[in-house]
Amino acid sequence: MSTFRDNVRAALTGILFAVVGFSYALATSAGVTDGGAAATARAVIGGTNLHFTNPKLSGGSGDFDLGDAVAGSIFSTRFVRAAGGIPPYSFTSPSSATNPLSTVRPELTLLSNGELFLGSGGALSSAPGPIRFAVQVVDSLSGSANVANGQFRITLVGSNQFRFGIGSLGSAAAGHSYSDSLVVINGNTLTASGTTPGKGITFSIDTINGPNGTTLEANGLSLSASDGVIFGKPISAGAITFVAHATDAVQNKALSRDGTREGQPIILNVEAGSLNSDIVSSGIKISGATAGTKDKIIYGGNVNLRGQALSSFSGKNLVLKISNYTSPTAVFNSNGGTAVNSTTASGTLGRSTPQLNFAGPTIKVKLSNKGQIRINITNETLASLLLPVPGSSVLSGGGLLAVGLSIVDPKNAGTPILGSEILLFNAGRRGGKNGSFALSYKLGDLRSGNTSPGGNFLMTGVLGKDDTRGVSGTTVADAWKANFIATPAGKGSLQNGVATVSVGTFTDVNTLNVINGKTARGTGPKDPHISKLILSDKGKGSLQTGPLPGQNPAPATAPTGPNTGIPTASVNGSGRPFPFSVDISLSNGSGSTTDLNGELAVFSNRTAWSDKNPNK
Repeated sequence: MSTFRDNVRAALTGILFAVVGFSYALATSAGVTDGGAAATARAVIGGTNLHFTNPKLSGGSGDFDLGDAVAGSIFSTRFVRAAGGIPPYSFTSPSSATNPLSTVRPELTLLSNGELFLGSGGALSSAPGPIRFAVQVVDSLSGSANVANGQFRITLVGSNQFRFGIGSLGSAAAGHSYSDSLVVINGNTLTASGTTPGKGITFSIDTINGPNGTTLEANGLSLSASDGVIFGKPISAGAITFVAHATDAVQNKALSRDGTREGQPIILNVEAGSLNSDIVSSGIKISGATAGTKDKIIYGGNVNLRGQALSSFSGKNLVLKISNYTSPTAVFNSNGGTAVNSTTASGTLGRSTPQLNFAGPTIKVKLSNKGQIRINITNETLASLLLPVPGSSVLSGGGLLAVGLSIVDPKNAGTPILGSEILLFNAGRRGGKNGSFALSYKLGDLRSGNTSPGGNFLMTGVLGKDDTRGVSGTTVADAWKANFIATPAGKGSLQNGVATVSVGTFTDVNTLNVINGKTARGTGPKDPHISKLILSDKGKGSLQTGPLPGQNPAPATAPTGPNTGIPTASVNGSGRPFPFSVDISLSNGSGSTTDLNGELAVFSNRTAWSDKNPNK
């Protein structure tokens, strides 16, 4: 059974994108950021405006809303989400706070990634009423300016109505991965029996409006009808509104949260954000026939492992989502670099009835320690992927589709999406034998316009070297080279403009002219800090610095003035990860500014840094 299913439809994280139990956790990154601010004003990547992105309850209480749950019924996992600051984040319910979870509901567990679930499984046995508890989030800097506190509420109800349990979705940021779920309560589901597959609750939407058009896909998102997940990468700031519908296994229609109508009006607020990616698809090929069971998906891409060793993935589950398709689950082996089917179950849009003498689809995954990932899915039935999805712009043969990856610890109940994006697929052959079809996507292929409308910025490699010549009389300095994938959002461009660059907490005092994707050689003094910057609309990017002042761990000898906040390799200690961040603010001179930011864990080895984890 797909790891994205949940009978009561839990809200998922906005980030897509954490693996439970990571010592250097994969960060949640969807939600509101201050990415539109200039790098010189922010000084650190992501800013210090750390905040929760869950919707607030109406009525002015200030509590964040985790939706309704039915008293005495099965409790579904919920997620606390945050944005701003410097990810990754850590969530707790401090015992010193007002309404600590350990006192209010000791049977509930809040994990460090924001996942809230019933630790012993089963139901919350209680009379209807609010469950109110404190949550604190701390970003990776853990300073006093990088902490946010809030009161969260789950509302226990005694109703047996099949209705929505939420009235709105969590906030999103343009250019950032996003996922959330349409939560419903009650409703009939039919379990599998013999050769008859089970039936669940299905979702649809209509009356869609947003800053980029009247479909979810035009605004950078897709709806997964089988589980109510809305995911992708919003393209522009503004409000996306629609009416959500849910139908249970016996064709009952879900009422609104207040029970007054069929369907739930939803507002998803998208604020201005920087370009930031957790995954970047490099190439996808989908092929098959409308009457066949031999369809294929070949997926290639990059993910941010945030310094985690491959062995830490052992036993975890991977799922690929493409619009309304959810793949079978692949389980990583003991080494963590390979994953295969745990069962022969089809994806959620696979066979609706069992096929005689047919073993079922297979999924095989290869993951490198550099974050390169390849997924092969064979023997599937994918024709449904190409059919119109209710309320979407997915046309037979191609169009905009959201793509998401999930890596999950099966010991916990949650299903956070690792990362997601919106991609423009090109149509291939149509109408051949058995109605053959093909869809393809390739990073940087501009034949049909920008093929990644939400834009990308993903760090893929970092090298650093201690510079013993010193900076401003100190010996605390490193020179850096960083590689990244960068593509503009929408129909924009990264080819020309004036760039301001930040590395860690250090912002270059000079501005760089970018012409045709490269730093221009000017007639003035040579910039001692940034020697080379490449920004290609087709995806290739890199940054080369001169020696930048680092943070000496001894305050008495720390360099004066701005520094990167990164210690020299010689004093960091081998095997300890450190977040290396880059922020590029690019102005085209007409008042439009594009902000790109990302980070990658780096490791020191005596006098040098690299993103290669010394642990297997």
